[in-house]
Amino acid sequence: AAVGLRDPVGRGNLSGRLRAVETAAFRRRQGAPPAAGPLAAAMSELALEELSALAAIYCEPDACEVLAVSETHGITFRIQITVKELLDTDVLLKLLFHL
Repeated sequence: AAVGLRDPVGRGNLSGRLRAVETAAFRRRQGAPPAAGPLAAAMSELALEELSALAAIYCEPDACEVLAVSETHGITFRIQITVKELLDTDVLLKLLFHL
């Protein structure tokens, strides 16, 4: 399950997206042609699984989100958290990854 991941671009949460990826992988195994190359689909599938695991371990609820998923351009993923600075002020930290 994809604990803590959300998808703000309107395609559902990551666990729903993982089900869609699994369904697409099943269809490919049944002979349906992949949208891009099979290597791209497999890489995307593995990356989404890895992101789900990392988010479940390290992210607080709603701190991690998938911004975009594309078999040709990869996955864009953001971690957004607030940290305390030395002077006791909150600093918003945004980490953006393009996989």
